[in-house]
Amino acid sequence: MRILLFTDTLGDANGVSRFVTDMGREAQESQGELHIFGSTLKKRYESALYIHNEKPFWRFRMPFYPELDLAIPPFWRFWSLAKELNPDIIHISTPGFVGLCGRIIAKRLGKPLCGTYHTDFPAYIMENTQSSFLKRLSIRCLRWFYAPFSRLLLRSMTHSRELFEELRIEPSRVGVIQAGIDLTRFGPRFRDRTIWKEWGLCMNAPKALYVGRLNKEKNFLFLLEAWRELKAHYAKPLELVVVGEGEFSGALADEDLDIHYLGFKGGEELSKIYASSDFFLFPSRTDTLGQAVMEACASGLPAVVSDEGGPKEIVSMTQSGYILDAKNHKAWKEAIIHLAQEPLVREEWGKRGASAMLSLGIRRSWESFYKEHQKVPLV
Repeated sequence: MRILLFTDTLGDANGVSRFVTDMGREAQESQGELHIFGSTLKKRYESALYIHNEKPFWRFRMPFYPELDLAIPPFWRFWSLAKELNPDIIHISTPGFVGLCGRIIAKRLGKPLCGTYHTDFPAYIMENTQSSFLKRLSIRCLRWFYAPFSRLLLRSMTHSRELFEELRIEPSRVGVIQAGIDLTRFGPRFRDRTIWKEWGLCMNAPKALYVGRLNKEKNFLFLLEAWRELKAHYAKPLELVVVGEGEFSGALADEDLDIHYLGFKGGEELSKIYASSDFFLFPSRTDTLGQAVMEACASGLPAVVSDEGGPKEIVSMTQSGYILDAKNHKAWKEAIIHLAQEPLVREEWGKRGASAMLSLGIRRSWESFYKEHQKVPLV
């Protein structure tokens, strides 16, 4: 089976982008054939024959997410290559302009459509605008976009209600991609505390880690507020390491609060940062899965996550952390202090999480992804 996947997040610093490229690599070593179509000027992806990146005609920053470009792709280049490849199914990873091109091409070629619902966009828009009107508008747009899809896949069942009720997707059209990450890239074996010297950090101080976008919809301001309250009365050594990009990056240069902003990191450097930290903080309320949480658990870190969204399923499954009210500063401060002061608890929970993640390799996700496409009637 030959699948063409269209994504607006090729080369971006997020879990969706990493997942898509992981699927591409796995497809090369398994049954089936996957070609990835994108349109970006960014170079943060591995060059490969199965990745087809076309220079955009025009691009602009996505509202509320300035690190992501909305690109107007060269449709006719996509169309010409799609005709040449003659796919069995077209998969849409994102409902942006690249995804829209894939949707149009599928109709022109008479091919079935499949897609992945990676992001709860109505919740994302509500979180950033507090506008019920814009949320309702986004729901109507998504209903139209996904209406012709034969199958729509989720990374977890957390947002199944939104699909069934808000987007009016019949349960029979919904499938789940089994959770998984590339375990060759994340694990306790990457632990190297000497890396902290490179950024002038204390090697011995406990380190809380956050990896992700530094934006409102990730509930990152909540984490900063809880951290400030904690540091106002907690005098023992404790540092917060922040990896990622976003609108709040400029607010992190505060040595008095022991916050260390490292910017975007990838590859083995990111693997070492995960494994060399002590515990992971992820307060997001809108993630459908939480790729970063899986990466942290695989690296041997206990995790503190919110009780909304997909990450709670990972922590619940691995039994390796706290699931807390996404608005309760006191609960988060108490959990952070507990993990900072209890190295034996960190070690036990970290080993438990890393052990549980050994069965959640990316091959599992690819096989699940492929089997879901086999359920789609081919033309």
